[in-house]
Amino acid sequence: MTPPGNARIRPIVLLSTGRILNPSFALLEASLSGRASLLSFSWRCALFGTYDVFHVHWPEVLVKASSAPKRLLKQLLCLLLIARLALAQTPVVRTIHNLEPHESLPMVGRLILKLLESRTTTRIHHSKWTQDQFCDRDGVVIPLGNYGDWYRGSLRGPTPVNRSAEAILFFGMVRPYKGIEQLLDAFQGLPEPGSLTVVGAPIDNEYGRQIAQRAKVVPRCTAFLEFVDDGTLWRFIKESALVVLPFRSITNSGSLLTALAGGSPVLVPNSRLAVESLDEFGGEWVRVYQPPLTSDELRDALAWAGTPRPERPAAMHLRSWEDAANAHLKVYQSAAGAQRRAKHHSPEWRSAHRTSGA
Repeated sequence: MTPPGNARIRPIVLLSTGRILNPSFALLEASLSGRASLLSFSWRCALFGTYDVFHVHWPEVLVKASSAPKRLLKQLLCLLLIARLALAQTPVVRTIHNLEPHESLPMVGRLILKLLESRTTTRIHHSKWTQDQFCDRDGVVIPLGNYGDWYRGSLRGPTPVNRSAEAILFFGMVRPYKGIEQLLDAFQGLPEPGSLTVVGAPIDNEYGRQIAQRAKVVPRCTAFLEFVDDGTLWRFIKESALVVLPFRSITNSGSLLTALAGGSPVLVPNSRLAVESLDEFGGEWVRVYQPPLTSDELRDALAWAGTPRPERPAAMHLRSWEDAANAHLKVYQSAAGAQRRAKHHSPEWRSAHRTSGA
């Protein structure tokens, strides 16, 4: 019989995402070093597979789809998944990436996600602020690790990377809430010789066309509205003088941490994340502006970015994927152990084992 405690549990964890293009999942999995098994999401595995913990990231993805028939199908599948989780008493761990979905959901989808949220046993937060927003005293704060090692190994070839004193960069998935239109407008008022590069795949084709049309009429602006590989992205970061992330709402940002790991100072709008990042990395690496973003702010930020600074923030080495993995493992083992203890003390389990031992 498997011991009901959690000390020796090697949990099997089903993630609510597939193999998405996000290095944090690969870095976390590598740091777990076989101490836990992370499974990519599929509906077959979610409904019929064997796993100890269901770990939810961006829950809205479970009910969103590009058409009404596909959306209805996903909603029905999600209801079946919630029923399966309840019947199997499978614990649900959720990582809070955003306080609310960035794109609105139909009412049915919101209700289904509320049902899923009611099954959540533990929340993981990347900052103390989101824990406070949820009044989540039982939640666990696990900061994201350092992305530098992942990207540094992706550069190929002997070509040196030289930082341009006037180059501004935006990178990440191109979505309406990220304020790219405002950045384009502000940059248009900057004098030469500055340049702006926008890099990232759009959330959908229509929005991608809108941004492409806006960028086309902005002098000295280049838009690569597509997925780029890690080496290409790292080169863009290393060649930029300043990374600008003009998000209209921001809770956590892997882009901010990636930019800082690449030695590029970052301009961000005033928010709790901005204040926490300023406290952690210092004013030589993080500059905070009061929205809206203006040409004058961009000009001043470029001048600030041109001041001498170390290769990367000293505080970045304190962010460890090994620490993040250890903290995740503790959450997984605790959740799986609690589930097994509950099953071992259930009337059904005791009755079955009395019968089998008779």
